[in-house]
Amino acid sequence: MSPEDKFKEIYLELNNLYEEFKNVDYLRLGTIGLAKIRREILRLLKEYLKLTISIQQGKVNENSLKNTNCYFYAINAPIPTNFKLVYERLMHTHFGYDVGELSGSSQAFEKPLTESTLLDRINGDLDFLEIKSYPSTLTSNNSHNGYKIATLINKENCDFHFLKQDESGLWHHKRGYKGNIEMLGNITNIDDILKNDLCQKYEYVTTLELVKPLKR
Repeated sequence: MSPEDKFKEIYLELNNLYEEFKNVDYLRLGTIGLAKIRREILRLLKEYLKLTISIQQGKVNENSLKNTNCYFYAINAPIPTNFKLVYERLMHTHFGYDVGELSGSSQAFEKPLTESTLLDRINGDLDFLEIKSYPSTLTSNNSHNGYKIATLINKENCDFHFLKQDESGLWHHKRGYKGNIEMLGNITNIDDILKNDLCQKYEYVTTLELVKPLKR
């Protein structure tokens, strides 16, 4: 089965799951029932994302990233609307989009959050998605035909933030799960990042060049 056919199959499964549970009274499912459903929709989401990233061609549709947070936005991991709806309907909260969620290491961060812990979880997610990453800087050229993300950290609040550079060299970020996608413009140093009111709450960690897997 080709990646495209498998993608259609997984997307259909997500839609079927949404149709099955969109009107279910979650209180009747109980804790065990909810946990089972959560595992299933997370399994489908992971397969969906892995296939989506492997067959992405050309520029990513930014509209497909509106259901995400700053992290999933930066790594170009779109969330299907039906997944969002069924998850929020059953769990009464939005999906966490935490660093480490895809690789299974998203348990709560210990305070204070360290740079090494954050980077380990980022690398775990990228490995799962088969995305290669290379150390980079804010101003260097992309030497692997990829694109750059910048990682920020708030150690005491166990929080993170991510920026993404587009093809023209301008930087963007998403202001959390419910926030807008904003253009930050040209960034040449850390001070340029910290001019933004949201980014001021974080410390700069590193810049990575991401290279998506080749279409198979």
